[in-house]
Amino acid sequence: MRIQFVNSLGDNAGEIDMALHIISIGMDGADATTFNHELAHLYVRKFWNSELIQKALKLYSKKGMTDTEREEALVDAITEMSIDNYFENT
Repeated sequence: MRIQFVNSLGDNAGEIDMALHIISIGMDGADATTFNHELAHLYVRKFWNSELIQKALKLYSKKGMTDTEREEALVDAITEMSIDNYFENT
C-alpha cells in the first residue's frame, strides 16, 4: 500500500498557522487583550482586500505608514473597542 500526502490545507495554510499562533499565545499566559488583538489580526488579514477593511485602514492611516503599521493601528483600535464594549456590557 502506498500513502501519498497532499496539501489538503490549500490556501488556508496561512489561516491555520495564524490560528495556531493565537492558541499558543493564549496558552502562554497572555491576557484577554492579547488574545483579542491577535484575533483581530487574523480577521484583518483574511479580509484585507475587502472594501470594509480598506475603508477602515484609511481611517487609521497616517502619511508614510507601511501596510504593517496601518494594520497594527487598525488592530489596536479594534482591540480597544472590543475590550471597551466587553466591560460596558458586563
